[in-house]
Amino acid sequence: MYMHYPRLLLIMVLVFSIAAVLLTMLIVSGQQLKVSPKPMIVINRTDYQIDYYELSTGEPTLVFRGMYDGSPVPITVSLFAFTPGKIYVVGYYYGSNGVVTVNLTGSLVMHIANKWLGRYGDLLWPSLIAFVTYTVGNKSWTVITAIPYDPSWITSRRPIYISITTHLDKVKPAILRPIMHAGSNVTNSGSGIEPTVITGGGGQSYFGYLYVGSCLGNSEVNNVANQIPTDAALAYWVPVQCDELEGPIPIMFIGWSQDAIQNSISYISIGDFAGTAQKGSGLYGVVNATDLLSPQLYSVYLVGPTITFNNNYNMYVYYGSFVGGYVNNEGNVYDIYVKYGSSTSSTLSGTVLTYTVPGQGFVYLGLYGNISYVSYEEYQLGQPMYEWANGTLPLSISPSEISGNDLFIYPGLDTGNGPITGMFTAILYSYYDYGQLPISLLDGYSYPTNKQCSNAPSAAQADSNQITYTLTSITNTYSPNPIGWAYLAGSLVAGIFLVGAPAWLSITAGSALTIIGMFIPTNLFNSNQFAFQASVTIAYTGPFYVTFLGTQQVSNGQGSQTLYPMGIIINETNYYLGVYSCQG
Repeated sequence: MYMHYPRLLLIMVLVFSIAAVLLTMLIVSGQQLKVSPKPMIVINRTDYQIDYYELSTGEPTLVFRGMYDGSPVPITVSLFAFTPGKIYVVGYYYGSNGVVTVNLTGSLVMHIANKWLGRYGDLLWPSLIAFVTYTVGNKSWTVITAIPYDPSWITSRRPIYISITTHLDKVKPAILRPIMHAGSNVTNSGSGIEPTVITGGGGQSYFGYLYVGSCLGNSEVNNVANQIPTDAALAYWVPVQCDELEGPIPIMFIGWSQDAIQNSISYISIGDFAGTAQKGSGLYGVVNATDLLSPQLYSVYLVGPTITFNNNYNMYVYYGSFVGGYVNNEGNVYDIYVKYGSSTSSTLSGTVLTYTVPGQGFVYLGLYGNISYVSYEEYQLGQPMYEWANGTLPLSISPSEISGNDLFIYPGLDTGNGPITGMFTAILYSYYDYGQLPISLLDGYSYPTNKQCSNAPSAAQADSNQITYTLTSITNTYSPNPIGWAYLAGSLVAGIFLVGAPAWLSITAGSALTIIGMFIPTNLFNSNQFAFQASVTIAYTGPFYVTFLGTQQVSNGQGSQTLYPMGIIINETNYYLGVYSCQG
């Protein structure tokens, strides 16, 4: 027996060793099992998908994957973040195997997260904007992604794993050609070629928006070559200009011609307001990728949500005044009336807001906040190319728009110098100068002879000489379908930049408004919705024509469905633009 002790001791040591290994494996497997079997959030687009997981250990991390026809391809990632008023370059990254990993605990991202938490707490989430690019020779494919995130994940170093899978074969390729010299339509600066848009230090007003100044938070990241191999001729994107604008973010509008309000319409009333911003819904922008040499060849991208609501909110209409990025709520509004008068005025009596106008104009309803007009330029081998991505992105809303579970919507009057006029400046410029109509028109009720399109929304006869429509605006955050509201909120300020702008920039701005071929979700009130509606009554005494502008009709296997477009225009003698159009 004694002679077997060494062997027994050896066996015991071996058993303990195996047990230790097994215990370690159990601990590791136990940690792995704590990973959610399903993602906590999924955002699915036609060209990318984002999956969020919470791990048991680690730090907040992004993992980008580039796929082309189902196979991984080398990618560059140009990553940007924004505070409520500035856009920052986070960094440039390269993945030779189609994978890029980015840790989100750096000082810059931490600073940005603290900015959001300091202003909004847990009310809103911002997004990271990433341009994921695949380059082959003189061609590049870029998917523009918006990645919502909770700023507290960053500041608390919570182990959130965010997987972004991009399908680069779903987007059009760009032809990369270096800019050899400055032409008449562009200006040359030390940092490359930039569009001429707005100059000055801020304080100017454009179509109801206050120009605050540049919203570039930092310049191009130094030593890009240390992050992206320059000998591989890989493309990446640089923000070369960013203009911060403060003003309205309209959701819907009603317009009229001077003859209509003076001769045919006794009044227009807007009421029965209702709406909700559900947790997970948000605001969108639009980016238009354009070839400088061939501006008619463009691709329109819905980018968003740039801002995501982190709670469920009920919407209420309030009259307010706007000072220094904040809104002073001056009273609840249940009904809005528009009437003809010798001068322009607005009067709030109880809960009734009355506008008197001597001519044409618009009433709009929307949020108030900061919007950026930003220009990204594609680079290769450290040189700018002829490829641009220009657009408008909502950066923030006023913190005073949220109180408890209430989200406040504000009316505005535009009689020729406001945001809707700016939008139509872009639309009409594109239509008359280039034959492009970047919106869908749907002709509705007309009086005394009703010539409305068969697919137009039907008007309810509210009373003798009165008809009523219901306008609805819906944004589904987790759907890839850009809709009318996004084209308004994201591209509305494009009209600002047309005055004195070079021809190529004008086409770019107009093209960014395009919504033809885009459609809306058929399940209107499922989860993650931003929805607002109002009834519009037209009291008439003479002939008039109603034209809807915005979203088209939806047709699918479940049947057809019309969602009322985002705007109405009322004319006296003909439909809008004098054409009969049934593009709904």
